[in-house]
Amino acid sequence: MITKKQIINFIYKNNIQDSVVCLHSSLKSFGKVENGAKDIIDAFLESGCTLVCPAFFYDSATLPQKKYKQNAMNFESIKSDKISLYFPSISYEELPKQIDKSMGIIPRTLLTYSKTLRTKNPMNSFCVNGPKSDLIVNGNFTNIINNVYSAHFVYKNIFHDVNLKAFILLAGVDFTSCTPLHFAEEISGKKPFRRWAVYHSNIVETEQGSCSDGFENLRPLLQDLEIKDKVGKCEIRLYEFNKFILKSAQIILQNPTLTICKDFCERCKCMAQGGFLKE
Repeated sequence: MITKKQIINFIYKNNIQDSVVCLHSSLKSFGKVENGAKDIIDAFLESGCTLVCPAFFYDSATLPQKKYKQNAMNFESIKSDKISLYFPSISYEELPKQIDKSMGIIPRTLLTYSKTLRTKNPMNSFCVNGPKSDLIVNGNFTNIINNVYSAHFVYKNIFHDVNLKAFILLAGVDFTSCTPLHFAEEISGKKPFRRWAVYHSNIVETEQGSCSDGFENLRPLLQDLEIKDKVGKCEIRLYEFNKFILKSAQIILQNPTLTICKDFCERCKCMAQGGFLKE
């Protein structure tokens, strides 16, 4: 059985205490943890870390309001009898329970902590807890540019603060779960897609990243930045945030089709061409 002490030992062994940790995880991959997700979260917080986890809520999606070029959204393919399936349109009210099941138990549990902050994107929010929380989410509560909630606001704040010690930690998951790679695409010059969601009963335009099914293609090219470790049964990969983003962006810029998924989906195709274009 894994204890909180073992996780704290891992944190200090790898010198990531007092840092920002962008955690992407599968609780199941650890095996039995004494107090479940709470032990993992508490280990990081008690080590002075600031945890950043995706807390996406896809059910807020609603019908497209505009046609844009290279936006990976085909109006004609949306059949009227399936509108409720494609667009459940549940108003995002920033409630802790409003998080997609695919995000996992750790982010869902982090949302229940009283000091956890959550960014405002109704589809692609992040939850943040720790001593650097205010710094990382600074501006996200009020900053709306052209009625678009930035999907990568948290990552931008981490990336542009050279004084932050920050890491990406993949615990039992692969690159298809590594959301900072969407930010790396943006750094490489690609533009996030535009989507629409219901936020406090109002329809707002939001940003959304590309398909991530081909992101594993990047991993062999980033192995020189990778620190491997293990906690219980969980295989862990650790990367310095800025080095990871910069090298990933460079690779994507040099090879725009590298991350296209095997199905060559519309999102992959449009992003390879540069992403969203405003007419």
